[in-house]
Formats: sequence, structure tokens, C-alpha cells
Amino acid sequence: MVSSLFTSLESALAKGSNVTTTITSLASLVPSSLHSAVQAVITLFDETTSQNSTLTVLSTMISENITESPSAKTAMAALTSLLGYTTNQTELLSSVAKAASSTNQLVALDEILSSSANASAVVSMVPALESQLASNTALLQYVPYLFSLLSASSDPALTFSSLVSITKWAENNTATFYQYSKF
Repeated sequence: MVSSLFTSLESALAKGSNVTTTITSLASLVPSSLHSAVQAVITLFDETTSQNSTLTVLSTMISENITESPSAKTAMAALTSLLGYTTNQTELLSSVAKAASSTNQLVALDEILSSSANASAVVSMVPALESQLASNTALLQYVPYLFSLLSASSDPALTFSSLVSITKWAENNTATFYQYSKF
């Protein structure tokens, strides 16, 4: 049924028909339990900058069985939760898309969020951190040292918290910090 709906949509797009109108007319062919999904698809097409590209992506997702895949369902639920926590959905989606290119990054993000006491605050910090690192690439040289420090720690959360405290103190006490760092 889904493939026939997408075929109808492709035909409508090829003819230059209004996609929203076409989807709305096809909505009567789907069970009432799927009407919210149809509405979501209408919203996607209303908000997209390229209806053809959107249709291609949706067709690919369907052909790859995303609607039945347990891991895809879990990922979509997690993405929905993330969207609920953020104040900048565009930035969040951009960050998630970048993270999706690497399973290791997604696992790391999951670990960060799972161990967080305030996932909403973490979600808002990730794009800010990404932005800072992207705008000041000199900071990137310190990232491996940070991860080495945290992985060598028996309590990474406490170590990180202490590192933040010491860094704040060092900003106002540069000379003293420099003397201590010689030890």
C-alpha cells in the first residue's frame, strides 16, 4: 500500500500537481490509525524547500523498511525527545545529522545524555560547544587531552567538574595558575 501511495505522489509531482492536495486525497486510502502519519507527511511537504528531494528521501526510508525496524523506531523516538528538549530545532537536526555519520558519535551522545542529570541542558550545550569548536579551531588541539584525562579518571564526572572549576579560577588567577602548572 505504501509503495502505491508513493507512486501516486511521484506521478502527482511529475504532473506539477499540488502535493498537499494529492496527499490529502490519498489519505482516505489509509487506515485511521495512520492519519497522524499522513498529517506529518503533509507537514513535511509544506515545509520543504524541495518536494522532489523530500519524496526521494521518504521513498528510500520506506524501501529500507524504517517503519518496521526496531532500531529505527527507537532512533525516531529518541529524536522526537531531543526535539522536545531544544530551543533550536534546526541546529539540533543539523547536529544530529552530522553525528549520524558516525556510530561512535551517536553512542557517545547517548552516553552523555543517559548519564546527564539534565538532558535538556546538555542538548542545548552540544550545539554551542560544536559552534565554539568550529569557530575557534585552535581549541581542537586540546580535545584529545581532555578525553585522555577523562578516560584515565576513576570518576570522569567529578574530574570534569573539577576541571571546569579550576579553569574558571585560572581565568582570574593566570599568574598563580601558571606557577602551579609547573609542578
